[in-house]
Amino acid sequence: MDKNFVNALQKLITEQGKDVLLDVEKTKTLLSNYIQNEYEKERKLLLIAVEIGAAKEIVNASDLVACKKAQIRKLEENFTDESAAADVIDTLAFVLRGDSSKSIAAQNNTSAPTKKSNVSKKSYKIIGGCIFVILCLLALGSYVYYGTEVGKTYKLFKQAQNVAERGDYQVAVNLFSQAITINQNNSAAYNNRGEVYYKMKNYDQAIADYTKVIELNPKYALAYNNRGATYYELRNYNQAIENYTQAIELNPKNALYYNNRGDAYSRLSKNTQAIEDYTQAIALNPKYALAYTNRGNAYFRQQSYNKAIGDHTKAIADLTKAIADYTQAIELDPANDDAYFGRGSAYYALKNYDQALKDFTKANELNPKNVLYHTMRDLAYRVLQDYDQTEKDSQTEEDSEIACEPGDCRTWNIPNR
Repeated sequence: MDKNFVNALQKLITEQGKDVLLDVEKTKTLLSNYIQNEYEKERKLLLIAVEIGAAKEIVNASDLVACKKAQIRKLEENFTDESAAADVIDTLAFVLRGDSSKSIAAQNNTSAPTKKSNVSKKSYKIIGGCIFVILCLLALGSYVYYGTEVGKTYKLFKQAQNVAERGDYQVAVNLFSQAITINQNNSAAYNNRGEVYYKMKNYDQAIADYTKVIELNPKYALAYNNRGATYYELRNYNQAIENYTQAIELNPKNALYYNNRGDAYSRLSKNTQAIEDYTQAIALNPKYALAYTNRGNAYFRQQSYNKAIGDHTKAIADLTKAIADYTQAIELDPANDDAYFGRGSAYYALKNYDQALKDFTKANELNPKNVLYHTMRDLAYRVLQDYDQTEKDSQTEEDSEIACEPGDCRTWNIPNR
């Protein structure tokens, strides 16, 4: 698991206490509001582990090795691959008990003090034969597992996630659809397919999938948020507000949901309600730069210029900090396309379009299949009025579309990112 994420989680536990990871709702809120957006994958994994009770079992486990193995099996049932499952259990053990992965490995390898070996060559052959038999049994077990309904669904789901991350959206849709055909109650597959449809701008299909998720799990707050974001893109702002309100009722401590509803109110020129929502988002997350920017815009429309200036000043300070964090991430991993894109988005929000263009270009070089990178690079070219380069750079008609309307860029606010 990402070292910076673990450090951020440690800091959060130090401030809030270890008990927060024993409470699902508290964990959802804290991970959403206090851990940066680029750690979405890690947050999802950790939340799954908390939801299945892994944190409580780790705290109470006398044998952490046995506990870890049991939790990995549970996590795999939730479509988490084994290495990621091991990472999240190690992380939980580290922050809750002070047990690092090394100490777990040490528990796995407890033995008597090393002595000079007297094992004969015949014994080595016997041991080697046993190892071969074990490997064959493991291979057979894997084959049998992937032949089961659960195994097939897991394999398809994992493949779909991988290709979606590469930007192969239609392939991802096909794989999620196959997983759904096997298990029509698979809410995770519907939700993820909805996200892919959203990225493809196939909003009707996205809404259908989010609606199915809600039918299967009426308390799934994020599905309401995502459906609201999709209605927003269709300019159906009243429907968006209804869905954001449902999400807020289910999880009233999620800053993102208030910010999103504030956006919809703004579109309906309901600035007072919008300001109330942005204010609540900021109260939940005092470092929420986008909420400050949005509230500043709403104050400006109300001609409350001093308040608008104050909010935009705060947003700039937060964005500057974000740039510093992304820069550090790039120094640690120069091939991190997400970090370049995040820094480019911050530069873009600060209207430093030259720097934004450089970072979007670098992100695109590292991951040329990500349509969003193409789109934002093209948008930066347009702002800089480099129309000739725009024509050369456009890969498809979809790539060259404007990603957001002037003054209302939602790149920072894609649902479930």
